[in-house]
Amino acid sequence: MPVEFTSLTSSTMTRARETAMVINEDFPELKLEQSTLIRECTPPTWRKDIIADETESDLKMCVENLEKAFEEIFVASSDSKDRNDIIVCHGNVIRYFVTKVLSVDTMSWLQMSITNCSLTIVRVMPDGKMKLDTFSDYGHIPENMRTFTGGANETKELVAPKD
Repeated sequence: MPVEFTSLTSSTMTRARETAMVINEDFPELKLEQSTLIRECTPPTWRKDIIADETESDLKMCVENLEKAFEEIFVASSDSKDRNDIIVCHGNVIRYFVTKVLSVDTMSWLQMSITNCSLTIVRVMPDGKMKLDTFSDYGHIPENMRTFTGGANETKELVAPKD
């Protein structure tokens, strides 16, 4: 890749951790860190059916963790060098972060669909302003291996491409 990555951090949840471990095989120079702040959770939303089983304290803790993570992750580089961080986490977390990047109501996170194992790229400018360059890009995933969140997927035979 034409980018030099500077860090690799994953959620502590199993699928994110396992995905980060696979990524780490291609970037062994990066130390794989884990963060409980980016664990999958359900942020508040207007959709009552989505938060029906969530407690007020769970919703509050989710927002507190995601806000803290956002403040730690989405910052301008402290020196003149570019930073390229890989963050591996789940769709709810990514969609919440995207609402923050776009400066829209965080309750709108559920208005976006996201593909499993997709790429979202956020550019943080030296002045701290942010640009959403890519959201839910799944072009690197073969058609027969694509799965999406928020609905039933057709059952497909998953066949890994041959090298």
